[in-house]
Amino acid sequence: MKKMLVLLAALLCLGCSACAQERPGGGEPEPPPPAPVSTSLPEPEEEALTPETDYALYIPDQPIPIVQGCLTADRLPVRFINNTGEDGYVLDIPHLERRDDAGVWTEVPWEENVGFCGTPSSLPADGREWSEDLLYLWGPLEDGVYRLYYQVGPDARTEDRAYGEFTLCTPEDKQRSLSLTEEDRSPTPAMLRQ
Repeated sequence: MKKMLVLLAALLCLGCSACAQERPGGGEPEPPPPAPVSTSLPEPEEEALTPETDYALYIPDQPIPIVQGCLTADRLPVRFINNTGEDGYVLDIPHLERRDDAGVWTEVPWEENVGFCGTPSSLPADGREWSEDLLYLWGPLEDGVYRLYYQVGPDARTEDRAYGEFTLCTPEDKQRSLSLTEEDRSPTPAMLRQ
């Protein structure tokens, strides 16, 4: 009987080892791995972005101070921005518009005897620095919101426009000193009697 028990135990061990060889990793089947748990926040929905224009103008240091309609600096600094990533062209003929109280843009006419070449020049892919003499081109200007633009494009036809807005304003202390100066120049009753 002991021999039989030993034989039966041997057969059981032999059977278990054969089953263990059929399953990878040993005797019992492995449980499935747990599902991954996300610890990050849900991604926000993408906002509808307005595409950048291919060409634009950047005019720094605003509002731009003027005295008696003239810039306090010699020239208006302008940065041409080229968002195309490729060289383009610009027609170096500036156009100026002024926004009225109703929000309508009105062209500001050039001074007499102002002329332009009319040949486009290159506009590098990384843009370029430029400046304009507002007094020479348009004469004294009033306080207000203005828009400068040039014709631009990927080729010499320059069918697009590059715009840049800026504000001209007479600083209050300058206005006060100008009005005092004008009052000082007006004849007083004592001056009229002389």
